[in-house]
Amino acid sequence: MPENQNAQQNFLAEMEVETTNPYGEILNLVKSFGVDSKFIDFDIIEIKTECKVVGESQPRQIAEDKLSVFDNDKFYVDRVESIKQSYVVKFYDIRRVKPTPLPNVSVNANKNLTKILATVSQNADTVYFKEFDKKLINFIYKKLIKVGILVGIRNKTMLEEVAKISSVLRVKEFIDKDYTFAVTVGVNVVPSTDDALIYHYKTKIRNVDENDKIDYANRGYLLGVVENELIIEYVKLRDGTSGRDVRGNFLPAQKAKATITKMPEHTENIYVKEDNEGIKFFAKKPGYVKEEKGVFDIKDELDVNEITFKTTGSVDTGLDTNVTLNVKEKDLTKDAIGTGMTVEANEVNVEGNVAANAVVKANKVTIGGQTHAKALIEAKEAKIAVHIGSFEGENVEIDRLEGGKVKAKKAVIKSVIGGEIIAESVIIDTLVSNSNIIIADTLEIKKLKGVNNKILVDFSMIKNTGEQINERMAKIKTIREQIVKMPRTLESKRCVIEENRGPINVIKAKIEELKSTNNTPPATFMKKLKEYQQLVHEYNALLKEFREKKAAIAELRGEITNIQEGIFNSKVINHSNWREFNEIKFRLVDPARDITYSTRENEIARTITIAKVETEDGDIDYVIKKKNNSKKA
Repeated sequence: MPENQNAQQNFLAEMEVETTNPYGEILNLVKSFGVDSKFIDFDIIEIKTECKVVGESQPRQIAEDKLSVFDNDKFYVDRVESIKQSYVVKFYDIRRVKPTPLPNVSVNANKNLTKILATVSQNADTVYFKEFDKKLINFIYKKLIKVGILVGIRNKTMLEEVAKISSVLRVKEFIDKDYTFAVTVGVNVVPSTDDALIYHYKTKIRNVDENDKIDYANRGYLLGVVENELIIEYVKLRDGTSGRDVRGNFLPAQKAKATITKMPEHTENIYVKEDNEGIKFFAKKPGYVKEEKGVFDIKDELDVNEITFKTTGSVDTGLDTNVTLNVKEKDLTKDAIGTGMTVEANEVNVEGNVAANAVVKANKVTIGGQTHAKALIEAKEAKIAVHIGSFEGENVEIDRLEGGKVKAKKAVIKSVIGGEIIAESVIIDTLVSNSNIIIADTLEIKKLKGVNNKILVDFSMIKNTGEQINERMAKIKTIREQIVKMPRTLESKRCVIEENRGPINVIKAKIEELKSTNNTPPATFMKKLKEYQQLVHEYNALLKEFREKKAAIAELRGEITNIQEGIFNSKVINHSNWREFNEIKFRLVDPARDITYSTRENEIARTITIAKVETEDGDIDYVIKKKNNSKKA
């Protein structure tokens, strides 16, 4: 035999075999017929499923068209004792069969083998053919059989998705994207739940800041609750449910364990509700949770000597918990609320000082000592002896303001020795020097003793009116930016319209003439007329939009004017004589203008206001008005 002549090749003849392991059968064929395994493949002809049902002596043979019986989770998990499959397959030699072009398919399983996912990859080369669905399913099933996964059951989703892919391929002539779907699904185990006590109120400790750093100062010294809030919960044990994987293996659920031997004791301030899930303990009133000798109660007032990092840490019971916190340290050489502490409660009464970087938040605050320059007080109502720090709230009474900051709706201050005040109305018993005061309504000074005080009447600096004005000014700015280029565009379009009006009228007349004689006007005529009409439409639409936006600006300015009208009722009242080098300024937003008045030494002007007057030319001007009486008109 010549050396270059090929040796006689062995080919496998087609044959049908029933087997539980087609891949194991390939090895037998290799031994029996001497054909390399790489040339042997098979198609699944029939799936035979044998199911042993609990309580039945003999296994059932489930036909392929009846495999939907396994779709019922309860039957699949509880009634099935075992499932076995065998397959009638047709083995063939791939060298004798024209290859079937199928897309790439990857198959993946979850950790507990209760879900198998397949991904059919996007493909431009696969061509639709009549048995595409069947061949693709056969291809996927062979992948499953190779790893011992049941086929033909709990596969409704796969059948639908393959049909969808087939339809896409038939219409578009390519697979347009990756398709991922469930091939088969088992039943997951629902884990059992051991009984437990959950202290919900303790989870309210907010000891992590906005940068995810632990705030060691907030240790949950007091934990506030509102009325009807869930504070403790006993979760009853609950047995889970077993499952079954896609190989047919039973997945048992672990038995739940009882770990709680005693229910929490409580006072009449806590009520209880029980259901199938557990027992829940609710607060009957707002306050904070207190546990003493194993008995839980809701309290609403607490006395502490001091709030410092060493003793209590920060205290946060919330503003809606009705908790009153009394801090008793009154030694003015010490801090009642220490450096960096945060205190939040419905009411906070501090007999002593508030230190640097401390924050006090409450509906009502009383501070008998002084606030540090770097302390912050936030409250609806507050009384402060000596204020050097910052305050924000609604109403505040201060004995002495020494360079501190106040932002309120109404401020009543006995003595102001420098500082900044922003409020709708302010009453000051004694005003010394170097203060900045911003009001919207009234400033009343009972005695002026100093100089270099800057008084500004400005509605836009006050929370309520300011927000309204600033909102409208922002809208005006936005609209102006939108229309800034409109006049130029409108003029450009108008010029083009005017330039073409004559020629278009000639074209229109010619079109009418041709139509009257049943002749079709040239397409160029109709095109030019249509373009001209479109230009006119665009111009009219843009003009309408421009006018509407101008009207909107006028309306917004009118609203600002109406809000600002209140400034003409604003007044600065001084019951004593003025000193020189004090300044009073009225600020208008629209038009943007400041009207300033500098007081003179020993001047008697009990009430100072601003008025709107008409000039000889018919224009509007704004002037300072002074009265020698302080009656509130």
